[in-house]
Amino acid sequence: MRVAYRATRYRVFPGHAQAPIDLRIDQASAAMDAWLRARGARSGTLISACNPRSVALPPAENARRTRDFEALLRRQFRRWRHATGLPDAADWSPEAGFFILDLPWAQALRLANQFEQYALVQHRLGRVSELVFTPLYPGVQAQA
Repeated sequence: MRVAYRATRYRVFPGHAQAPIDLRIDQASAAMDAWLRARGARSGTLISACNPRSVALPPAENARRTRDFEALLRRQFRRWRHATGLPDAADWSPEAGFFILDLPWAQALRLANQFEQYALVQHRLGRVSELVFTPLYPGVQAQA
């Protein structure tokens, strides 16, 4: 699973007719850094509601989970954008997700746990994008 997570392009849709920004694990992104700076943000965290615990669900169920997550974001958060995980391998479908700006770590873990996600992607200004495993991932403690 770790290899599959790393072999994915994480695309953030900044909106307002701006080109999507692609993130890769362990790679810097000048485009993302510029976008974050323009918003006065220091980080963004990408979380999906699809395929809990990395078990593929039918498209309709993933769509429902994504709508539920978006409704929660609309109620509780102001600064987020749509995103998607685009796997390099053909045996896994793209996953809808959300890129949330300046999300405190405790909230990120709560959201990941609520939607049963093994991992999330975090991009901090001036750093490489990181794959961070949650406590749900078998045998792995959450990273800070």
